[in-house]
Amino acid sequence: MIRILTDSDLGVPQIPECLIVEWVERGHRVVFSYARQGNAITAHFAAAKDSLREVKTAINDFVEWALWAYPWCEMVFANAGRASIGRLVTKCGFGFLTEAEGFKVYVKYRELPHDRLVA
Repeated sequence: MIRILTDSDLGVPQIPECLIVEWVERGHRVVFSYARQGNAITAHFAAAKDSLREVKTAINDFVEWALWAYPWCEMVFANAGRASIGRLVTKCGFGFLTEAEGFKVYVKYRELPHDRLVA
């Protein structure tokens, strides 16, 4: 379940342009902060230590929710400062995009209907 929050105790960025949502499932909790950048969303997450095993499911659910909630959103960016986070988002279907200032940026695109694919 995804629900909108006004703040978080798990340490995700809380700057004015970011929105915060919480994923809760079977007592596990992962918080996402995200902001719009053009036709994309840039997201960060934080999880309680006892919820780390559920982060992959939470990321997949968050991306599915974001693409449903924001029809204008064509892609979701994930910034990874640690190699383990990069491996995790890769397992969630994100692809490496670029590296800048010690962070690797990964992207997951909205799947386009076949009639919108360009050859």
